[in-house]
Amino acid sequence: MTHAQRTMSGVTRMAWLWLVALLGGCAGLLNEDPPPYLMIVHDRDRSDADRVIDQRRQPEKLLEFYDVRPGMRVLDVSAGAGYNTELLARVVGPTGVV
Repeated sequence: MTHAQRTMSGVTRMAWLWLVALLGGCAGLLNEDPPPYLMIVHDRDRSDADRVIDQRRQPEKLLEFYDVRPGMRVLDVSAGAGYNTELLARVVGPTGVV
């Protein structure tokens, strides 16, 4: 097996692992109401810098698209400065993991 084939095999395996983890994390959450994303985003203890970024990024829509729920296990790939990571942590709460 060539290096490229091993690399592609590893990428394929990782894609399947991501899919299984995503589906497993969502199991049992389909019948629950979504958390109050608007209240989470506009919480008073978020920084002013994040509020400026909020105007451009529309985080309520992002969280709604992700369909993140309390208690989920979430992975933020390429987290950068942690803007999305912080929002995800607020949504999943103390019973979840980011």
